[in-house]
Amino acid sequence: MESSSSTYDLPSPVSPPTRTSPAKDLSRSSLADVTNTFDATVAHSSPDGSVVLKEHNPQIIKDKIYQVLVQAKDFLQYELDPEEIIEFLKEKGAINDKTEEELYKCQSKKCMCEMLLDIITSKGHEEFLVLCEALRTVSKQTYLADLLQVLDSLFDIVTTSRSKHIISKLNGVHKRRSPREEHDVDTNANVKLCEMCACNNNESEDMVNDSCNFDIEIMYCDAETRQAKAVQEVANIKKKHRSSADLSFDSSSFLSMSMLDNANRYVPVIVVNLYNQCLRDGSMTVLSNILEHYSCIQGLSMAKNHMCAEEMEQLCSALQKNEGLVKLDIRLNSIGDEGAIHLANVLRRNGSLRTLNVTSTGLTGHGCSLLVEGLSRNLTLTELDIGFNDVQDLGCRAVAEFIARNSVLKKLRMRDNNITTHGSRYLFKALKRNSRLQVLDVSSNRIGNESLSMLSEVLLCNRTLKEINFERCRISRDGCACLARALKANTSLKILDLSMNPICDDGIEALSDGLKYNQTMDTLCLNMCNIGNKGFMRLLEALQYNCTMTNLKLCYNDIGTVIPFNCRANPRDSIIPAIDDVYEKLCQILQLNKSLKVLLWGNRLEGEDDPNPGPESDL
Repeated sequence: MESSSSTYDLPSPVSPPTRTSPAKDLSRSSLADVTNTFDATVAHSSPDGSVVLKEHNPQIIKDKIYQVLVQAKDFLQYELDPEEIIEFLKEKGAINDKTEEELYKCQSKKCMCEMLLDIITSKGHEEFLVLCEALRTVSKQTYLADLLQVLDSLFDIVTTSRSKHIISKLNGVHKRRSPREEHDVDTNANVKLCEMCACNNNESEDMVNDSCNFDIEIMYCDAETRQAKAVQEVANIKKKHRSSADLSFDSSSFLSMSMLDNANRYVPVIVVNLYNQCLRDGSMTVLSNILEHYSCIQGLSMAKNHMCAEEMEQLCSALQKNEGLVKLDIRLNSIGDEGAIHLANVLRRNGSLRTLNVTSTGLTGHGCSLLVEGLSRNLTLTELDIGFNDVQDLGCRAVAEFIARNSVLKKLRMRDNNITTHGSRYLFKALKRNSRLQVLDVSSNRIGNESLSMLSEVLLCNRTLKEINFERCRISRDGCACLARALKANTSLKILDLSMNPICDDGIEALSDGLKYNQTMDTLCLNMCNIGNKGFMRLLEALQYNCTMTNLKLCYNDIGTVIPFNCRANPRDSIIPAIDDVYEKLCQILQLNKSLKVLLWGNRLEGEDDPNPGPESDL
């Protein structure tokens, strides 16, 4: 491939732009010049002329922008036919005659596409807009133009947010500043910071540097199933379609029509992850405009983005008109119950959202009730996470009433919601009427043993629940006995997590009675449950009859730890299997079930003599 360096500057796709480029208005940044603007924001020159970053994290952010640029170019090489738009670009002044001549000297369309994209992205915002116009009007690839302009606006958000984050550091009153930093503080004295940005001044250096991040990924989405596909995978499908077109297949033949349908069913989408990006003071307006006018963002994660009810109202207003967003994650934002009202309005009307995460957003029982009231009319949401909110039993009851009549939701997570036995009864009773839910996470709640008798009745007839998480729920022997009764007959449950509960050996003995007859469960988690040699031996004996278990987690228990005879509270503990016998039994079970994996980190498996053996002890 020949080129003329005197006609245009063709940089490497991964090489950074020159530092001497003048800073441009962030509101008019493009895929190329946004990196120049970002450099001007986060870097300055030292006395010897070298470039010094104000902190190490901006380099990481800048590198990620380069990665997305390269990813975008790779993606466009599969989609773009440069010959269709070269004439239009020349008419609009984006390229000249000499550039056109050099482009046609390329030996393949891929090389031509790569050269064209390097030329356009090495220029300014006007040339970028001309490219988007060519995609819309000439090649009729509006979806490509939309994707590029959305990337353009997203880069604007992350660079603007990062500028605020750095200014908040420079304005910190507890840190010594260099003369250059003093100048930056004076220059940005009028910049208004939100409360969370201002709080960063009091954080440690490591916390600030590690707090601001983003990821943008381009992929394809199956328009029928909404499932994501890798770019390379779909590129191969499209390549086969082009090959069939080159062979001049009859357009009405079944083969050519099948290839065309298969190639056209995949549309390019973007998955965006913004972490600790300040979306106040205009950034949320930019993001809302993107969501309102474009449907190419499939997944949006906005964890800890300094959002309150006001920003939530903006976001939800845009989402009411959006038809492409499938996954929304707004965890670690203080939206409160007022924000839940706006979100409920969206859920009543939105027909595309499949996954919603509102973890740690300041919801109370009232806010949770408002949220699920909006969900009562939603027919698309399949996964809901409301963990780490103080919804209490009031909110749990509202959720229970919702799932009792819902036929869509598949995954429900309510971790650390301050739910008691009273609230869990409502939830487990509602499961009797639900035939869709597959995953239930109620970990870190005060559930106790009493309500598990009701769940046991549910599991005797339920055929959809596949995973239950009871980690740290104050479950002991009586609760395990209830679960064992259900496990004898249940044929759907695959994963059960009982970690961090005071189960002890007696509880394991009760649970093992059910596992002996169960033929469907494949994963059992019992980490940090005070299980000793005796409980482990009972569990292994039950697994002699169970051939489906593939993952058994027993980390940080008391296996191998010898309890002196005079410290044993239960007289029955006088007979405790020796660690050698336990190890022998374990080897036997692993021989019977070749697929079983047992995790025993944090236990004492080397064995040692009992310092004070009893008369009937084997040690």
